[in-house]
Amino acid sequence: MDKNSKTNSRRKWVVGGLLFFGGIALVTTGFATWMVGINRRNIDSATKTQVDATVNESIELTVTVEGEEGLDNEIKLTEHYKKGDNDLIGNDNPNIPATDFSITADIELVVGNTILSKEKLTNISFAINYDVFDTSISDHHPNIVTVNEQRYGTHEIGTYHYIDINENSAIPLPTYDVTTHSFIEEGKWDISRSSSGWNLKQRATIELYRWGNYFETRLDGEEPTQYSPSGYYNHLYHKNRITSSIETLDQITKEMDAMKTALDGKTITVKSTVNTEVIQVA
Repeated sequence: MDKNSKTNSRRKWVVGGLLFFGGIALVTTGFATWMVGINRRNIDSATKTQVDATVNESIELTVTVEGEEGLDNEIKLTEHYKKGDNDLIGNDNPNIPATDFSITADIELVVGNTILSKEKLTNISFAINYDVFDTSISDHHPNIVTVNEQRYGTHEIGTYHYIDINENSAIPLPTYDVTTHSFIEEGKWDISRSSSGWNLKQRATIELYRWGNYFETRLDGEEPTQYSPSGYYNHLYHKNRITSSIETLDQITKEMDAMKTALDGKTITVKSTVNTEVIQVA
């Protein structure tokens, strides 16, 4: 992704009574992502906990997404959506790339040498930390949008997210063989042994996000379906839930402008967690 790309300004024009977008359906929004959420057991210098190296049952996870060459922590929300004959909105501008929700991160996992006989490593999962945001800018998280009244059928009253964590973003962890005392599935992991345990490292490209439930339809008789912004509004239009009136199109424009204002340049803090399963002893 091009970190030097400037945020595109929204342009609009009316053709035959219909409004088209020239940004994201069309807005470009960039924001940084920092990973936090270190899962530690019995190994924390701040709390002065002492750990015997021979019975180290700690797990320490560090995820770095900034400051190192090759790491990419910026998300560009863009949309290249070709407008079909029966669509309400779209953008066939080849200069607007497809949305890229991925980031590149360095992951390091330090695992104590005895916990692996008690717990099986499964994966590293991610979640947006809604408790952390810049309170000097707003009294609520930038990714939270509240709809207080229905306007032209675009959204029902409720609280939504512009983006959500991709449910497939969890990173699988290698399998440890308690009989041979070694990892049998290394995959992309660089695994090394130390006197107190194991070190696992990987530089990973993570498809971290997806569009949120602000662009999810729950129409009668349909399964909840996630869309991109253009796909969402076009689906409502195809189902006769919204019209092509200027008032409706202006409302869509306001909603896209509100998303840009909310997210542009903001920091989204993500928690990362090591998940394990207790090993059942027969």
